Amino acid sequence: MVLHLMVLDRDSCLLMVHYISMFLILHFVSNFVLVNYLQFFNFSVYRL
Repeated sequence: MVLHLMVLDRDSCLLMVHYISMFLILHFVSNFVLVNYLQFFNFSVYRL
């Protein structure tokens, strides 16, 4: 994987790293929000 990245030119590498990091950040944030929302929703339902 690393060797394959090094074969590409520098701009492509940076662009790929940028997209991967953005995807990971969005993935973690969406999971975090979803989990918190579900916990809040369960809490609200239990209180009723």
